[in-house]
Amino acid sequence: MELALVVAVPFILALLIAITPLNRLLTKDGRAWVAALTMAVLFAILLGYFPYVQAVDHQGQALSFVTEWVPEFGLTLSWYLDGLSLMFGLIVTGVGAAIFLYAGYYFDDEAEQSRFLMWMSAFAGAMLGLVLSGNLITLFIMWELTSVTSFMLIGFKGAKSKEARFGAQQAFIVTGGGALALILGFVILGAAAGQMIGQAPIYEISQIVNLNLSEHPYYTAIAVLIMIGAFSKSAQFPFHFWLPGAMEAPTPASAYLHSATMVKAGIYLLARLYPPMHEGALWTNALVFFGLTTMLLGAFFALTKRDLKALLAYSTVSKLGAIVALIGLPEYEGLKAAFIGILAHALYKAALFLVAGTIDHNTGTRIIDRLGGLRHYMPGMMVVAVVSALSMAGLFPLFGFAAKEFLIDAFVEAHFIGATLALAVVVLASVFTVTAALIVTWDVFFKQPTEEIHYHQSSPILTAAPGLLAVGTATFGF
Repeated sequence: MELALVVAVPFILALLIAITPLNRLLTKDGRAWVAALTMAVLFAILLGYFPYVQAVDHQGQALSFVTEWVPEFGLTLSWYLDGLSLMFGLIVTGVGAAIFLYAGYYFDDEAEQSRFLMWMSAFAGAMLGLVLSGNLITLFIMWELTSVTSFMLIGFKGAKSKEARFGAQQAFIVTGGGALALILGFVILGAAAGQMIGQAPIYEISQIVNLNLSEHPYYTAIAVLIMIGAFSKSAQFPFHFWLPGAMEAPTPASAYLHSATMVKAGIYLLARLYPPMHEGALWTNALVFFGLTTMLLGAFFALTKRDLKALLAYSTVSKLGAIVALIGLPEYEGLKAAFIGILAHALYKAALFLVAGTIDHNTGTRIIDRLGGLRHYMPGMMVVAVVSALSMAGLFPLFGFAAKEFLIDAFVEAHFIGATLALAVVVLASVFTVTAALIVTWDVFFKQPTEEIHYHQSSPILTAAPGLLAVGTATFGF
């Protein structure tokens, strides 16, 4: 029941923000703190499950909860908590707390702030529901809710911006098309799982993860359809283009959806279905190929962008590709490296997106060629940016170093045809990423500006919120 409440609370918060009389009881700053503290409380609740999850994980089990939905028709909502879902839940709530606080101070207009926090809260509820779902039907419902709420957030400035409308429509069409393949894949997977056990179709995750579907006649269809759904959501080649196109979203949405949460939904699904799917050659080969292709293309295109958010978006595409490739490796070390990469990326990339947002907010531009010397105006933000960018580059002793070390080690130890070429791609993409990190720091904060910068001060919260994430990426490296 408590997990159901964890999922329900963000939806309740969104509803309360949407109801104008209740909304007016809070000041603009008060609304920001209520939203952030709500996410912090949910983080604490989930963190309290850690010892229990750790205990059952050692036994190869998970915590399961069932909530009646429509008992007259035998419909239930089931919730499933293991190490994987707990990790994602902590990212959604922990990183979310910092971003919600930032968002509350990012908007000058109170009506815009309320509307944005409403949709962000609804998205958080959908994302929590997705990663805590105990069956594929509930997971798919939440999957679609993340698409709907992200459409509203990407197109938040749609009344004023043609680019925002286009970006929202493009993201919705790509992820929506992938969802059609995904639901068909789920139906076939459920039927195959039922056949293996001798029952009706099975959609409970607790049962599916104990199966090996690699020898089933439906395996190819299941693998292809689910990969299409996951790739479209997590911006993998050839669906990668929608993510940079979504950068017209307000910066807090980019930090939350497009670095820490929504784009990791497809990765969560691939990791969740690792037990029943990974022994099939189609699954592993496709994940490695498309993941590495995405990693290299994203890292290369990041170097060609002079819009700060576009650069960060393409580097996000690259990191998502690396994680997908790790999940596809035949050895378990790849999965472990993927989890570390997910955590590290959520911290440093969300911080960097918030840095970009504050720079845009304070200077009126995020075009790198129009910036420079910001260390004189924003010394605190400079520290946040340098720490986060160096973590992105993989510098010791930051969290990004551990992630890069596990990434390279996983490919060094991998044994498959083309492993040497794969390692070369990883190293080359990593070099590109280091270069992108240097651009973010040197060109923005240290080089001499080529034109006059019109700077105005903003709330210290816009520095403190990404600062919390930077502390995380500096601390967890140890």
